[in-house]
Amino acid sequence: MTPRDVLITGGSDGIGLAVAKLLAAEEGTRVTLVARDGAKLRDAVATLPGDAHHVIAADLSVPNDVATLASHLESR
Repeated sequence: MTPRDVLITGGSDGIGLAVAKLLAAEEGTRVTLVARDGAKLRDAVATLPGDAHHVIAADLSVPNDVATLASHLESR
C-alpha cells in the first residue's frame, strides 16, 4: 500500500483532531497536525492511532510561520 500524507490545520483539538483520528486509523496514513500551541499538539498526536505522525507549531495568520511551514513540508 502506498502511504498517504495528510496535513490538518487546527489539529490540536475539536473538529481538526477528530478528523485526524479518523484518517490516522486508515492503514498507511501519516498525519501532520498544525496549530499554534506546541504542547497541545504533542498531546493531540499522542492520541492518534498508528505511528509516524508529525506536529508543526505554526500560527497561520503570521506570514513567517506560513513560510516556515511551507519550507518544512517541501523538505519532506
